[in-house]
Amino acid sequence: GGGGYAVPDASMAPMVEAMKLIGGLLPFATIIPSETGADLPIPTDNESAVTGEIITENSVHNEGDIALSQVVLQSFLYSSKIVRVSIQLMDDAGFDFSAYVMRKLGERIGRITATHWISGTGSSQPRGIVTAATVGKTAASATAVTYDELVDLLHSVDPIYRQNGTWLMSDTTFAALRKLKDGQSRALYGDLANAAPNMLLGHTVSIDPNMPSLATGQKTIVFGDLKSYFVRLVKAPRVLRLE
Repeated sequence: GGGGYAVPDASMAPMVEAMKLIGGLLPFATIIPSETGADLPIPTDNESAVTGEIITENSVHNEGDIALSQVVLQSFLYSSKIVRVSIQLMDDAGFDFSAYVMRKLGERIGRITATHWISGTGSSQPRGIVTAATVGKTAASATAVTYDELVDLLHSVDPIYRQNGTWLMSDTTFAALRKLKDGQSRALYGDLANAAPNMLLGHTVSIDPNMPSLATGQKTIVFGDLKSYFVRLVKAPRVLRLE
């Protein structure tokens, strides 16, 4: 027939897991579940530079209103594209072909969402963390990063965010950092990592293949409290099977 039916949510666990394995941002980001796809405004303020004041007796207090703003999280409908599978193949496959197809669908959704969470433009797609991030330190070279520049980037983040900070970069960028040497050609990575292989200057390194490589004009390394990046998920993913 031409009808379709939705697979129960319990069968979607492989898809969720696949999304986590393809990018390095999701495990650290704040995930906001939503029941509908309506725009979701998040109130914000920036009082970091506002102070109180000293007044004298019987003097007039100055006014200091709080300026509120908001960030609006939109929703976008992703598709894995239609996969045609014959009944004969489903019957004759020597393994669980249904589970295999489910895994492939999850990987397709995982790849495009992980890419958008890093470099999405914010126009007709999510706004990526690299797109939204401000520049904390610009490297002198277009193809290399120095030890001092890493320290400058680390300290460009306010200490209140730095204490829970995480590095986010591609594997090729991380490899370049591990090759940094001092004037006597001794590798600096032991000092950079504080003797831990997944650490950099005392903070965790998360590898994301979607992060830009070292090149002119690219934001190749992100550092900060990644919990401040919000990922909105509307309901559970659904698979529609048409027969």
